[in-house]
Amino acid sequence: MSPGRRRLVAVGLVVLAVSTVAIAYVRGTRVAATPFDPTQPDQGVRCQVVAWPGGAEGETAVRCAAVFERSVDSLWGPLTDYAKLPQAFDSVFYRFDIETLEGVAPGPVTLKGAVVFWLMRFPLDLVLEHTAEGGVRTVRWDAADERFATRGGWRLEALAPDRTRVEYMLDARVAYLPDFVVKVVLRDNLPRVLRALGGVAAP
Repeated sequence: MSPGRRRLVAVGLVVLAVSTVAIAYVRGTRVAATPFDPTQPDQGVRCQVVAWPGGAEGETAVRCAAVFERSVDSLWGPLTDYAKLPQAFDSVFYRFDIETLEGVAPGPVTLKGAVVFWLMRFPLDLVLEHTAEGGVRTVRWDAADERFATRGGWRLEALAPDRTRVEYMLDARVAYLPDFVVKVVLRDNLPRVLRALGGVAAP
């Protein structure tokens, strides 16, 4: 390869790298003006970066939503089966290691273990709070240490006896990683989590 061609290839690779980072930055920081609130299953799963409800300016989270042809109770059971959390959430980027579980939904559940993000391992100590009012079920948590923080929740709303809207909001902060990188990883992985929930739910 001639020197001129090598320089051209090098410039092309630099442009590609810069473009990739720029696209990831936009995907991880651009806040949606209107949350996606689907009403039909054929609208699919969509994840957006949204403002954290009631939070300070600049506080954001990744919010995913979808509608499944399932009753709210058939989704609630698998969702709160925390012993199976790793199977639902693990990906090529991260995994969950559960050490102890105390409590049963709809009461508080304490989960202790670790989240492994690439080659970094962070302690995890969550108290999961549950509510069930009418056709709405929720799970909420908020936990942090100096290297890893996570807060978020699930909201299941019955739209009909056999149709449920599922919303999942998650904010995670990982030491040494830019926030936009974490947001992009969540946006790319959380749709699989919602689809898995819809797939394992009892009819």
